[in-house]
Order: sequence, then C-alpha cells, then structure tokens
Amino acid sequence: MSHTPLTPQQHIAYLEGRRRLFLQVVGGWPPNVQGDMLQEVRNAIQKDLAYVVAFLRDFPGNLAGEEVYADLLRMAHNADVPEAGAEAQRLLLDILGRHPESYSANLSIACLYVCSSQAHSPDAERYFRKALELKPELPDPAIYQGLGFSLLYQGKTEEATAQFEQYLKHVPGDTRIAGLLNKLASGEQPRPVYVESPHP
Repeated sequence: MSHTPLTPQQHIAYLEGRRRLFLQVVGGWPPNVQGDMLQEVRNAIQKDLAYVVAFLRDFPGNLAGEEVYADLLRMAHNADVPEAGAEAQRLLLDILGRHPESYSANLSIACLYVCSSQAHSPDAERYFRKALELKPELPDPAIYQGLGFSLLYQGKTEEATAQFEQYLKHVPGDTRIAGLLNKLASGEQPRPVYVESPHP
C-alpha cells in the first residue's frame, strides 16, 4: 500500500501545532516545567528540530519552515539545549536580512533577546515594536509582555508598566504579571533572571 507524501503545507501545519505546544512550556524564561518534565520537553523538541532539518533539506528556502525552525531553536535554548540560542540568533538574523517584514522572525528574535541579557534589551524592544507594527490589528499578547520586560530592563519603569497593563487586558488571569505590577507600584524593582545569552 503506497502512501501519498505530505505537501509542504501539511508539514508546516504539523510543525506549527508542535510549536504551539512548546510555547506553553518553554516559550518564555524561566520554563514552566522543571526536572524530568523539562528533560522530556528537551528530548521532544530535539526530535522536532531534526524533523524540520529533514523538511528543509527536501524543501530548501521554504520561509515558513525556516521561521518555525528558528522559533523551535529559540525555545530549545530556553530548555538548555546546547548551542540552540546561538543557532537561533544566526538563523533569525539571516531570515530578517532577506525578509525584514517577517512577523514571525521579528517576534522570535525579540523573545530570544529579552530572555538573553540586559544588553539585548534595546534590540528586544525594537523587534517587539516592529512585530506590533506588522500586525497591529491582531497583536500577540506576548508582544506587550515582552515589551514590558525589555523596557523594565532599560529602567523605563513607567513605560514598562503601561505595556504590562496592556498585556493584562488580553490575559487577565496571569497572576505573575499582576504581581509584578503590584511590586512596581510599590517602588520595588524586580531583579531580572536570564537564560545564558547567545553569542552577540
């Protein structure tokens, strides 16, 4: 019995579904899981990275494939997969060099940078703002949260507070950000915690 090969669109649909699953657990820093569960996520994301490598070998230059590969690498970085952060940064900068209007690449590199180091905060802010500019009618709440942190890490507390408030309009149940806003309102400056930075 023969099997009909998947089309590029079907491969991408599968990978986008996987990417959305990983976003819930390692989409930000620190990850939402630890210990054995984080190891399971690390193993799963590495299998999906291998899947995308094979896909891009069969369909070289597929932009959607490159975008999802870069974002999976970014999340693998959050899951402590060695070299994933540096490779995500390299690929994202390459994509943006060829496709500066790529919403996915702008958002992904912004998320990578905001979790990487305080020195990357201005770049994170710039890429978050670009992503918002590209999709103003349907903004991802993660943009407001990321903007908030990138501004906070630059000492722009008032602007950061406004972005966190905007984020909570979209995600009112996020008690972590609500608690952060309470700390900022009381004058406390939370100390940032970063995943190890990719090479600049």
